Amino acid sequence: MAQAKAPSTRRRGSNSSNKSNKSNIAANNSQPRQKPGVACEECRKRKLGCSRDFPSCERCVTSGLVCLYNTNRLPRGPKKGDMSALRSRVMNSDRRLSLDETEDCPRLNPLTINTDVPLTSLGDGMYAMHLVSSSDGGFSQFSSPSDHKSVWDNEIQAQQTPLTPAQAPLDLSSFSFPPTPTLAPNGGPSISLLLRDEDTLYFDRVHPNVPMVSQASYFAQSRDIYMSPQKQCLQYAMWTLATALSSQFDNLRDTLYNETTQMLLSFDVSETDMGAVHIEQVQAWLLLAYYDFARVNYRRGWVSAGRAFRLSQLARLHEIDKLGNIQLQIQSPTQVEESRRTFWVAYCLDRFINQKDESLPLTFVQETICTRLPSPEPAFQSGQPVQQCYLSDVISSNDQRPLPPLAECAIIATILGKLRSHSQLSAEVKHGLGNLTDFWSRHEWLDRMIMSRLKSLSVTYPTSSVITDPMVFLSFALAQTALIHLCKAMESTEMECEAVLTSQRRGIDAAREISNISRAHEHIGYFKANIFLPYSFFAAASYLRLYPDTYDTDEWVQVMNDFQAKEPKHPCFTNREQPCVYALRRMQVFNNLARENLCLLDQECPGLSNSPSILNLSPTFF
Repeated sequence: MAQAKAPSTRRRGSNSSNKSNKSNIAANNSQPRQKPGVACEECRKRKLGCSRDFPSCERCVTSGLVCLYNTNRLPRGPKKGDMSALRSRVMNSDRRLSLDETEDCPRLNPLTINTDVPLTSLGDGMYAMHLVSSSDGGFSQFSSPSDHKSVWDNEIQAQQTPLTPAQAPLDLSSFSFPPTPTLAPNGGPSISLLLRDEDTLYFDRVHPNVPMVSQASYFAQSRDIYMSPQKQCLQYAMWTLATALSSQFDNLRDTLYNETTQMLLSFDVSETDMGAVHIEQVQAWLLLAYYDFARVNYRRGWVSAGRAFRLSQLARLHEIDKLGNIQLQIQSPTQVEESRRTFWVAYCLDRFINQKDESLPLTFVQETICTRLPSPEPAFQSGQPVQQCYLSDVISSNDQRPLPPLAECAIIATILGKLRSHSQLSAEVKHGLGNLTDFWSRHEWLDRMIMSRLKSLSVTYPTSSVITDPMVFLSFALAQTALIHLCKAMESTEMECEAVLTSQRRGIDAAREISNISRAHEHIGYFKANIFLPYSFFAAASYLRLYPDTYDTDEWVQVMNDFQAKEPKHPCFTNREQPCVYALRRMQVFNNLARENLCLLDQECPGLSNSPSILNLSPTFF
């Protein structure tokens, strides 16, 4: 037996000596297994060894393939055990911080919003609220800062299911949250986790009506912790207007508005930046003006819009494409297009706010504008804007080329501005002071312009686009409103001719079109409606009331009877203007302009604002 074991011992010894020899050889060579760097795409796809030669590896040269190297690969995820270690460190830190906090301040149970604390004193993740654990391990509901509840509170609470302890990812009753973190390094208010959802809300409801912010650029800048004060102010203005068009964040609306206003006013008194005008300031004032018109009052909106207009002029946004402008060479195409869109939003706002009072002067003069019309929305968001023509070219040539919705809206807003002077000329003709030839030539030119834009809209955008796109919807409604104003200018001359009767019928047809699209407006959603859309509804309703049961066709009567069977009708209004009044009633809850226009109709028909059909509106349309 001893002799049988001896060979086995010798074999094991020889194997160990061979292994040691191999390890010594490998250590002496100390040559890397492969060259440093990444493998090419073809070798990675085929899972082959790559020589990593640049510009082409050996396999790609042999196979005759194009060798591509991708050096911008995402970093690999955490290794095994890293997340557990990190989670343990976070829990230990939270436990130590909670022990320190209990010595200084008592612990609160419900999750509430403290509106007495300014937003600038709260840090990231604690924006406008103090996050603490609730007794049952879940989250309590937000409490409104005001004593009264919103009209949508019942529906929103009905749609939200409470978070049970089984659904909660962590048992929050076992530990306390850390204290409020410090401010951002630049001293401005930090971004809240709660309000990150408002970015999506803004681009869903606000941006289609105010398309001036590049979505990609905004999200890239919002991730920067060292955001400039101007960009922070724009972000707050975007959140503020988003809360005005939502019932979910209604309890943060006033606090956000006050903070945004204070930030904007602080730029005016700052002595460090008196010479420069940042595009973010203009955009923030424009958004704040929209908010003021919708939620505050007309006077406050007029003042905020005036600040935006003056800053736009100081920034020379009306001559972006002027020959020799150095900004075209310094800025990227996306930044230049964003400046163009900011100007055209301000230009349209200047024309919109003058629909209420035509005696107020306009800020922007068409003859001094040297900025091209905005490019299409997909090209703008993709970072490759398409160069468009000038406004003066379209106005002078009466061109019917297809244009983006914002460009169409700017052209129709220009026509509305020219109708102001035409109405003054018709008043002079009425008293025998004006030139009748000039009046007729101007009237025919405006008529051709309006019909040209209506034809361009109907050809470029089908009915489905009119219903789904708020800007196209507004452009179509404003074009019909311009036709109503043109017909009213003709009727105000009190001339007895066939042209007056023809103009009257065309005005009624235009008002009917607005009444028809107002019924289809529910497909968009009233929160997505443009803030200045009530002016068109009011113009159609008031004009239809002047001519009851005039030029009614059997088809029109049947359509209105069907609408009458579904919706409550006020006795002062006929079936024809009832859809416009109904839309104003729906919008008055969150739009002061709709409420003001309803008050004007109430002067013609007392008791409209107290109608039971208004008081019993259901919030389901939101």
